[in-house]
Amino acid sequence: MNNQLALNGVHGLQGNPLVNSNIESLTLDSDVMQPTFNKGDVLFIDTSAQYDGDGVYALVSHDKSLIIRRLQGRINGDLLIIGDNCELYPPERIAKNSLTNIMIHGKVIGVLSVKQV
Repeated sequence: MNNQLALNGVHGLQGNPLVNSNIESLTLDSDVMQPTFNKGDVLFIDTSAQYDGDGVYALVSHDKSLIIRRLQGRINGDLLIIGDNCELYPPERIAKNSLTNIMIHGKVIGVLSVKQV
């Protein structure tokens, strides 16, 4: 019952005029960002944000689905795309001359962790 109330509260944010219209919610369906975010967590994404430095972003993958990854700039201008669960998902390096191939949907600005009891 408490989970139902919490989830209703999240959906209620979408119609709230105090909430920016550029904020989307997405339920994480992968373990790639553990331990930072867990499967089932609700992430809030600011779709008006583009890359502004290191952080967690929603990226558009080659098959047009959204993936959540940490982006980390390197001193030579390259970019690392990192899943925090590095044991299962090794980082990918993107050369600075290939950065235009990265499509950023937005930046993760918050999380609601939901745990089953």
